[in-house]
Amino acid sequence: LFLSSKEELRVASVAGGPGFDVVAVVMAAAYLGSLTRISGTVFENEAGWNTSVAAVETSLLKQLHCSFVGSPWLCRQIDFDMCDVGLPLSHPRNSHLLSAAEQHIDLFVFGYVVHEVEAQLRSPGTPVAEGVGGVFPELFRLCAERQVSDPSSTGCAFLFLDATTRLWPALVATASLYGYECHLPRMLHGQGKPLEPLLLVAPRYHKARGFQPEWKDIEAIESETQRVNERLQ
Repeated sequence: LFLSSKEELRVASVAGGPGFDVVAVVMAAAYLGSLTRISGTVFENEAGWNTSVAAVETSLLKQLHCSFVGSPWLCRQIDFDMCDVGLPLSHPRNSHLLSAAEQHIDLFVFGYVVHEVEAQLRSPGTPVAEGVGGVFPELFRLCAERQVSDPSSTGCAFLFLDATTRLWPALVATASLYGYECHLPRMLHGQGKPLEPLLLVAPRYHKARGFQPEWKDIEAIESETQRVNERLQ
């Protein structure tokens, strides 16, 4: 994200509650000394989170000023809008999320929500190959089409964190229809309960420009692809 030379990164935190996902990206930028500004929007189906998001934004700006002198400008803003992950992107209740996706989002974070609304995303016993419903088919397609229509775009990424990885294969099945690559970042494996997030990224920008990785990189990519495929079976 911070190597894209963009002046601003747009983050959508879906079911993000008070906005901690956006805070994490901002703090990462500050720690890395990035000059990229972060603009975030929390999308929720509970309007009551709005006041919490405003309070978190105020606290974040104070923290940036105290701990990272001269860095308050890193956080451009944290907005709040409504959405419903269990409904199609074209549904009126998802109009704000649709508008944001059309204007381009660099990172979508779905934190502990797909498991909660699993019954709305797929019926029990449905083959994994049929993927998931809800907001995802249209959202994946829209973001993929944006990259095709804009050759200079580096695409967007989707990060999923949840209490269970049960829906990862179905999410991958839907996203792969639109060219997304799947990754299972190895993080926090030293903890008592290892966290295994799902990361979906648009086809690599340099692939479209004839970039040829070195042989050692090809081997690493093939090895990681095999590991992920075996994990998702």
